[in-house]
Amino acid sequence: MEEPYSYILLVVITLGFQILLTYFQQRARNKADLAFKNKLTTIEESIKTVNALQIDRGKQIFSEEKDSIIVFYSQLNTWIWEALNFGIANFSTSNIEIIKERLIKMQDASNKTNVAFAKVMLIINDAELVRFGQEAINKTSKVHSFRGKNLLNLHKCLKEQIEIQNRMNRMNPGDSFEPDMDYFEYQDANYEFLEKVNEQEIIVNTFNTNNNSSFKK
Repeated sequence: MEEPYSYILLVVITLGFQILLTYFQQRARNKADLAFKNKLTTIEESIKTVNALQIDRGKQIFSEEKDSIIVFYSQLNTWIWEALNFGIANFSTSNIEIIKERLIKMQDASNKTNVAFAKVMLIINDAELVRFGQEAINKTSKVHSFRGKNLLNLHKCLKEQIEIQNRMNRMNPGDSFEPDMDYFEYQDANYEFLEKVNEQEIIVNTFNTNNNSSFKK
């Protein structure tokens, strides 16, 4: 009679052991699954963070590219339509100081445009766009050189006119009937002055003749 009980007890113990083993195995699997899910969630969040950072960086880069182009375009227009846009016939001995102011304004606009373009070259990866910018600067520089050269020549001519006029004002030539000792020097100075006036006219005509063709480009 004892053997069946012993056999039943053994079966119960074995089943209990199997149940406990299965329980702990399932619990271990659940913990592993939970850890895996947590790890997967962490990876997903990391990917989302990286993607968000990349998107933000992309937006920042685009904004920097756009701003650099806008600044360059603005400086280029200031150089062309403000600094280089003038009529040379408006300058004379009465406002000769404005010529130097104009030359300074031209050089300042040129410098700012080239600085803005340097930033474009550092940021923009579009070779074609950079090439167009460089061509615009080269053509504008030719206009700048042409106008600057004419302004310098005009300034020199006007300055010499003023010096001759001041020299004549200090003389007392008298007249042709009763010439003073300064008479002949006065006449020579007057011829010099007229030559400078003629030189001024040549500078203005040269500027006006070549102005349209150089500025159109």
